[in-house]
Amino acid sequence: MPQILEFDSEKKKSDYLKNLYELTYMKDIQERNHLRNADGLFTLVHLLASCIGSPTNPKRISDTFKSVEKKSVTDKTISNYIECLKDAFLIEEALRYDVKGRKYIGTEIKYYFEDIGLRNAILNFRQ
Repeated sequence: MPQILEFDSEKKKSDYLKNLYELTYMKDIQERNHLRNADGLFTLVHLLASCIGSPTNPKRISDTFKSVEKKSVTDKTISNYIECLKDAFLIEEALRYDVKGRKYIGTEIKYYFEDIGLRNAILNFRQ
């Protein structure tokens, strides 16, 4: 994203990041993975951006979609969307490691965005 350094105003920089996210990342993810529910994918990305670093469970996200968004998205679909986002290098997962037991703990996974600028653009620079 070195091109962002060419812009002189904050408005141009934020527009560039929003367009990069919507037209490059999201469009590419949808086309490459033949995803039909673009609305659900956008909502999931926004949700992951809002709760960055928090333990994430596809079943709980699916339940949230049903209760809050009034959309029926299965936990299998949520897991598929998360894999697509990881494959596109938009998010990265962090597993918890038990130093004493020398193994990864089987708890919920946390996700982080690869680029903080894109995360801020997704959240409309509110945080």
